[in-house]
Amino acid sequence: MQLNRLAELLIKPHASINNPETRRVILLLSAYHLLTIPIAPIIYVYRPELPTVWTWGIFTTCIVFYIVSRTSWARVMINVQLLLALVI
Repeated sequence: MQLNRLAELLIKPHASINNPETRRVILLLSAYHLLTIPIAPIIYVYRPELPTVWTWGIFTTCIVFYIVSRTSWARVMINVQLLLALVI
């Protein structure tokens, strides 16, 4: 039961998001971003020749996306991430 409560606290959408469908999408997005935070250290271990700036950039981006996905700006962040994915 405590593990469920912790998971809910870590990925629960902001209270201002009322639409159930949007809440589910943002819940999934928050969980995804929480799981991607350790990617930068893992990449650095397996690819030490990668520039440190890239590693810190990936790490910072993952943390910022996770934090913003927990705020009332999460709907805007979904569009920003889709745009970034399209550009890259």
